[in-house]
Amino acid sequence: MQTNFGGQIDLYTHTKDEIEFAEHTIKNCPELAIYARVAIFNDNNGLNALAELELIEPELW
Repeated sequence: MQTNFGGQIDLYTHTKDEIEFAEHTIKNCPELAIYARVAIFNDNNGLNALAELELIEPELW
């Protein structure tokens, strides 16, 4: 989240489908991830789609 560009943090309750999609995405990685952030959006058909899979915390850089 980039506050420098107008981003903000809001409370959001994930749906069961979103959690299952994220878990499925992580399980399909060739190696077990210690950390993961899965960014999801709804495509034009209303289905979950992967926007970004972050496997390294960018603040560590």
